[in-house]
Amino acid sequence: MRVHLVLAEVVAALALLAAVVLVSPSQLSKAYALITIVTSVLPGLMLTGDVKMLNAGVAERASRLRFKSVAAVAVNIPVATAGLMLQEHGHPLWLLIAFVVLGTLGGTAQAFSSVWYYTQTDRLKMLGSKVASAGVKFGFAALAIALSEFTFALVGLTVGAMLEFALNFTTLPWQSGDSRGTPRAAISPLGVAYGLSRVVSAAVRVGLEQLFGSLIASFLVIEQLVGGLNSIFEKYFVRSNRWQGMTRALKLAYLFSMACLAPIIARADFSPADRSSLALLLLIACAGLLPLSEMYVALQRRGQSFVAIGSAGICLIAAACLGIAWHFGALRWASLITYILLPGCTFIFYWLSGSNARHNTKH
Repeated sequence: MRVHLVLAEVVAALALLAAVVLVSPSQLSKAYALITIVTSVLPGLMLTGDVKMLNAGVAERASRLRFKSVAAVAVNIPVATAGLMLQEHGHPLWLLIAFVVLGTLGGTAQAFSSVWYYTQTDRLKMLGSKVASAGVKFGFAALAIALSEFTFALVGLTVGAMLEFALNFTTLPWQSGDSRGTPRAAISPLGVAYGLSRVVSAAVRVGLEQLFGSLIASFLVIEQLVGGLNSIFEKYFVRSNRWQGMTRALKLAYLFSMACLAPIIARADFSPADRSSLALLLLIACAGLLPLSEMYVALQRRGQSFVAIGSAGICLIAAACLGIAWHFGALRWASLITYILLPGCTFIFYWLSGSNARHNTKH
């Protein structure tokens, strides 16, 4: 079953990759990309901590996700509306409103993308929802290629996540599995850390838009494709610690290479007409692969609060550096460096904090 689930993910990813290579991003796709950036923050704050803990097997929180998802949509509506203020004039109002609705619902749905493997007991139904979601992404990618409009590829990611969410939502239990009745905070410590990380990441992406221009839309899809590797690990292999040593060595090699290449990348001409720019975007996006597996080890061995405090501290330092860079007019260069160093430093923190600790499943 796991092989079939991964295969569905791969088929959708290949279709989206074809759209990235064959279709140049437009100003319309840039507008939707900016809305998806701002609508990713609050679902990260409200839901991601619970999702990560559930996936790691550290705490049973599935029932709470049902109610918090509705709350996440409600509070994300004004945020998505505020995202309209970032848009340039020239796009029809009805289309921007449609983007707000898609961004609001899609931000919440995508926060759930890794949880179904651990909550859906009917494996055939889960496979069906995954195939349907992959089919939607494949179809929208094909539409983007056929009509030479990259916006369809971005919308396909959102609609695919929404469909998978809708088909699986009823599997979330109504009652908590915690028989002790321990009161839970509305937002977990890890959720606060992730929310802060999403805020910083959104600021970084806005800065990258100044560097990439309309290629920011292509970058977001490439980022999703690279994140698909993390997603496959998180969905199906997160409770296995195989290959930790080998992957850690590769991550350290990547960090060293990017430290050497960052000055060259910062001076590159990111032009939609230059297809070699996509290779640079892919290289930059690979930074997102760094922290995830080490985070789960740290969660299992150190607990949620320790991981959350360390992650939040790193994000606050990054935010301070971005603020200084913005003050001196160097935001786009600082955004590139921060995009690479933020997950790199987080990866090193998770690695060191989890390497010599005993198992601790407290949350």
